[in-house]
Amino acid sequence: MEKEKRSFGIMKRIARKQDLNSYASLVKYLNNECISSYVDLIWPLPGEILYSFKQGITKLCEMHANTLIVYPFYFMNNIAL
Repeated sequence: MEKEKRSFGIMKRIARKQDLNSYASLVKYLNNECISSYVDLIWPLPGEILYSFKQGITKLCEMHANTLIVYPFYFMNNIAL
């Protein structure tokens, strides 16, 4: 339960909207048309923990995302989040 509390609201903190239904429909369409696609992931987002990152990867795999690319998040001085 503690893991879920700490990871709650990550997408809101970075001002991103999360619409999994639209994404799932898009992936299904692309896969049906034999069009390859990929997902860029940044790890860790501010406030994210390993548990929530794994949940996100699990959801993407369940949606049959083709390729996942993970980039490290670097904190840099004087850069607003």
